[in-house]
Amino acid sequence: MDKSSLSTTPSSERGPPSVSKPPGHVGARNSDASPGLGDCLAVNAEDSQRREQQHRRDATYARLAADVQQSSSHKRQRDETEESGPSRILGVYGNQSGEHAVDVSATGGLSGLAPVEAPVKPTKRPKVEQLTSQRTVPVIVFPDLPPGAEDNNRWLGVFVPTLLKFLGSRQDPYYWKDDYSVLTVQAIWDVVYAGRIEWTVCCSDLVHTKATKAVLEWRDRIRKAGVIAFDAYFKSARLDFPTNGRREDYCSAIMHEGRLFYAVPDEMQGLYRSRFVLAPLQRHLKMIKGAKDVPTIMSKTGYDHPYAAIGLAAAAAYWAAALWRYGKVSYDKRGTPVIVKTIYEITGKDTREEIAFRSVNFRRTAMGCTASACKLAPKRNSLPYGAVEELANDDFALLVDMED
Repeated sequence: MDKSSLSTTPSSERGPPSVSKPPGHVGARNSDASPGLGDCLAVNAEDSQRREQQHRRDATYARLAADVQQSSSHKRQRDETEESGPSRILGVYGNQSGEHAVDVSATGGLSGLAPVEAPVKPTKRPKVEQLTSQRTVPVIVFPDLPPGAEDNNRWLGVFVPTLLKFLGSRQDPYYWKDDYSVLTVQAIWDVVYAGRIEWTVCCSDLVHTKATKAVLEWRDRIRKAGVIAFDAYFKSARLDFPTNGRREDYCSAIMHEGRLFYAVPDEMQGLYRSRFVLAPLQRHLKMIKGAKDVPTIMSKTGYDHPYAAIGLAAAAAYWAAALWRYGKVSYDKRGTPVIVKTIYEITGKDTREEIAFRSVNFRRTAMGCTASACKLAPKRNSLPYGAVEELANDDFALLVDMED
């Protein structure tokens, strides 16, 4: 029998009612007297009150259970439909409260929602897509250049080489602040596209964004050449470097006092003519072929001296040697050198961030090498562009350049 139904057990067996009644009440009686009408009324009222409370509790529990079941059902449907890519209406568009995302398939339609307005189209900006290779990494797709800018390979064949040649002749290969970069890109644009396309360069517009991309690729290709140079050297002398330990010992020794920068490390002769510096420098010289002169930003004295490129190439060689020295290089299935990923147990951060070839890590090294390269110009056997190109055009540098 239901708990809320009226009990048929005699009141004498249930004991006295819990609600006391004042003297003179119609139900007042002696303890030995038999139950009367007042006692029955009191018991009925008490049971009715209990039934009502129990009914409210049961109704509350039922609503809670229904809410939980409905929430779980919606979550399952949302998880299932998200895998197949259904349309979702975010609160920021359809529901002006903006607190929740509503699943159309879960609600059975658009009833109950505010009118859905078309979202405002976003402005043009670099788009991130996924490139699937050995691992999935985000790839930035930059906006197109103005119409006609890429005709006759004028952008990649003239503009980019001119920009990189200018940056390679400065004192800081990492300097690319907004005002400076805008003026530089504008000056080169006015020369390369004179009489063809007029364009006012602004920070982060499509021309400035493309130019910044070229600068980042320039540094990255020089960085890769530093790693490939050491890898090519170790592979050319496998008997001398059969294990990682031997390679680590070699890099540790050659990094001492900057000996890796010299053509003759033991005698420390031929600064910046080491194979490990010439290989990434050859990469720079290849990237600047086809460059034009820009009188407004390029002085006649020093423009043909790739001081910053030498500094960046030397920093790339030093960075690559440090990778092998500290056991941060491994090989994949194809025999390509890769940086080992290790995680700090305490911080949970990837240690590769601390050794990345970035301004925060290697700008000081690059600027120091650039400054010393500048001091070579007025002294022994200066390093004009033609001489450096001749030095870099050796078999080893060409071999490294072919492996990229």
